[in-house]
Amino acid sequence: MLFIYRNRSSAKGVANIYAICPGDSTPRMVTYGDNYNRWPRWSPDRSQIACLSKSSGLTQLHIMDRDGGNDRQLISDSDLDAEGVYLLPDGSREFVELIWLPEGDQVAVALRGYEELIWQTVDVETGEITPPEDLVLPSSKSVWSMSISHDGSRIAYTILTNPEETESPVEIFIQNLDGSAPYQLTSTGWRIGKPVWSPDDNQIAFLSSSEYSSDQYPNNPIQNDIYIINLDGRDLHEPVLTNLHPYRIAWSPDGKSLAVIAGEMAPTGELNTPELMLKTLYVLNIKFGEKRELFKALAPDDIMDLSW
Repeated sequence: MLFIYRNRSSAKGVANIYAICPGDSTPRMVTYGDNYNRWPRWSPDRSQIACLSKSSGLTQLHIMDRDGGNDRQLISDSDLDAEGVYLLPDGSREFVELIWLPEGDQVAVALRGYEELIWQTVDVETGEITPPEDLVLPSSKSVWSMSISHDGSRIAYTILTNPEETESPVEIFIQNLDGSAPYQLTSTGWRIGKPVWSPDDNQIAFLSSSEYSSDQYPNNPIQNDIYIINLDGRDLHEPVLTNLHPYRIAWSPDGKSLAVIAGEMAPTGELNTPELMLKTLYVLNIKFGEKRELFKALAPDDIMDLSW
């Protein structure tokens, strides 16, 4: 599996891609140097990795071999000169999503637009940028997160059910990549995030909570939990009671486990800073609830992003 380890202790806040197998105890570095990398994505045949990097100040799309070799910049955000794109204060464009398309020859990137998300496709060999063809990807600014099915035919995404209310429920919707056969998968009234497909594409795992704060943020979850639901909307359940506070999840290729990045406050023994956030990467057995620790990062360092 791939994850991002961010060394916030360094002046540049270095964030590199690491890889680890469930049976290992020590991760290996895939990228090196003072880069700030995010969003590692496997190619459909798992021979390459796409990611976003910010080593030169601009956000760049990189492609590399699975071991980090042959790392090359494909484009930078300044190449994506799409009309209506929102510009950040430094003049850069804000990436919202990165998806490797099922044929393996293109990646799709979404930029934050003033009115909606703006999608572009990039050829992984030539870097040629074109509008999506035969694709109707979610474009609403109310989309929170999305995930493509393993067979490459469908996309799951979470969206505010009432875009006019920022605290409205967030539910999962499913559609084919050409925009056909859309439907709402969940009707929980919760704020759902991070949907991931099971390897057989028959279920979706996601993060949410059925309990909410009663203070000044009444619609915020008290603590995320892991849920699974069938693609027909049935059998919504927590597979196990984990006693974790998960931030990211990824489904194992055999469908038996989930990789989970979880957070907890840990004592430091210092008077000025008695506690710091501890991020831990676990492998969780879905059936029995057994979890095994793979890697820890004590704040200010962080573990971000996850792909298996």
